[in-house]
Amino acid sequence: MQAATRSYYGALRRVFLAGPAAARELSVTSPAVSNALARLRDALGDPLLVRAGRGLVPTPRALQLAPAVSRALAELQRGLDDGSFDAQTTTRELTIALTDADQLATLPKIARRFVEVMPAARLRAVSIDTLLATGGLSGEVDLALGIGEYPGVRMQPLYEVAGVFVVARDHPRVKRRLTRRLFERERHVDVLVAGGRPGWGNKMVEDALARKGMQRQVAIAVPTFVAAVMVAAETELVAGVPRGVAESLNVPVKIVTPPFGQPNWVLNMMWHERTEHDPAAKCLREIVASVFC
Repeated sequence: MQAATRSYYGALRRVFLAGPAAARELSVTSPAVSNALARLRDALGDPLLVRAGRGLVPTPRALQLAPAVSRALAELQRGLDDGSFDAQTTTRELTIALTDADQLATLPKIARRFVEVMPAARLRAVSIDTLLATGGLSGEVDLALGIGEYPGVRMQPLYEVAGVFVVARDHPRVKRRLTRRLFERERHVDVLVAGGRPGWGNKMVEDALARKGMQRQVAIAVPTFVAAVMVAAETELVAGVPRGVAESLNVPVKIVTPPFGQPNWVLNMMWHERTEHDPAAKCLREIVASVFC
């Protein structure tokens, strides 16, 4: 199969939600894409895309259908592949989901290796929110970096992440150490990276505190680790984040010792069994693994 044909299905995967703006990517006219959308609207009895300012936004029905459409087109693309995968010439688009912490600390290393091994391919990095909104690893995301265990998901441990607690550099009560009394008395920033809801990381923290008979008072919940550090820098709140995030941001915070050991967790590379034998997805996994060897 020619490279243009292989890449066609990757682009077509986004037409469902991109609307006429996808015409250039598909090398067809905007009217052609609009006509296709019109037929979809008639068949499904839903507008699918509606005006919002100068752009278009998907309806709830479109968002509901998007993961199934993405899976079907991805399967079609793999089925039409002629089996002669070549990492140097493939034009496939691959999608990796990671938290903002890994976008900051890990993604640059993966990107450098990716462009060396798959120079004609495209890597799309998305947030954990996008992963959840598009059907998880059974949807359009080929690979995710995260923690926890999930049904039907393969995983490979990559490395241990060191967690730390930070407070504003001039915090009036917390100096170098968070005593148990201070930890429970001070208010905290919680990080909810999974669609604004508690995920595996949040559960690990709460379970660890419960085992020690401790509690924390959450004042603010934010969707990213970077936001947690920024909030801590401007308030008297305590934030728990990966060390890499705390040390890479040039903001007035300090790392403090908690009343228990510094929290650590294992970061896993995770993929759905549907991509287990996909040569392009396998190549991406090998690239990620090689970064941490």
